[in-house]
Amino acid sequence: MKAGKLIALGFSGILAAAGVTVATFEGQELTGYVDPVGIATTCYGHTETAVVGKEYTEDECLNLLADDLDS
Repeated sequence: MKAGKLIALGFSGILAAAGVTVATFEGQELTGYVDPVGIATTCYGHTETAVVGKEYTEDECLNLLADDLDS
């Protein structure tokens, strides 16, 4: 297997492990809320586009988590 493919596989594993860790510690909240320090938050700690009171689906939350881990 070429080095680039091995690196890609390793990176995928790291992202998967990071996703599980974040999800475990953040927990999942399907409704946007204001966290204790006054920041609009939803799903697994997503803040960038969170809307207080909006209902999110599990799929939306997983996509937001993937986007957050990718940035």
